[in-house]
Amino acid sequence: MEEVMDKAVKAVREASRREIEEYIKHQEKENDKTRALLRELFGGY
Repeated sequence: MEEVMDKAVKAVREASRREIEEYIKHQEKENDKTRALLRELFGGY
């Protein structure tokens, strides 16, 4: 039973890690878009 629980915990941790990585990549892309928009609006600052 303990082995099954350990595998479940490991699977959840792995899924969480992947989701966090995807979220970070998404945020980086959004930040890049925002910076580009600000440069366009305010002349390259």
